[in-house]
Amino acid sequence: MRREGILAPMTALLLLLSACGADAQTEWRSWQEELRAAPEIYFDAEIVSRTETDALTFSARVLAAGDTVTMTLTAPETLRGLSVVTRREGRSLRIEDTDISLTAGRGETLSPSEAGAVLIAALREGHILYTGAGADRGCAAFTGPRDETVTVRLSPEGLPVSAEIARGERTELHLSITDWSAAKE
Repeated sequence: MRREGILAPMTALLLLLSACGADAQTEWRSWQEELRAAPEIYFDAEIVSRTETDALTFSARVLAAGDTVTMTLTAPETLRGLSVVTRREGRSLRIEDTDISLTAGRGETLSPSEAGAVLIAALREGHILYTGAGADRGCAAFTGPRDETVTVRLSPEGLPVSAEIARGERTELHLSITDWSAAKE
């Protein structure tokens, strides 16, 4: 008798919670569709790359236009102006008018030069792994192009403010995002 009295409220609670999760996932999918349709996305980011022994910080301006993502370093000063251009067929380093192929170096550690391209690919094409609920509704995780986990947090206005890119259990890159803009077609 006592089980029946608890079962109905528990079932209602589960249905309510799953509906909340479904609404959040629907909102994230809708946002993902908007990003796929956007001819250009750009943002500024502070990128922290963590290895087992070091943490390196870079600042960059990222522009995604079509299948090309260009990340131009704005800091540190010694690297300012260097651009990494990522296309579906690979990456290159642009120094003024010279492109250098970056096909080598795809090791176990995720390079900071890949941060913008991995983030954009995950947001546009990645599978949604989970979405936050309640106070954490502005958080979701996506699969990256090479099975990374990309976790994104949105501001109350619905703009990305941070992202973490992890391989396995270890977060390798952290992005603090400002000036996010996605052009509408």
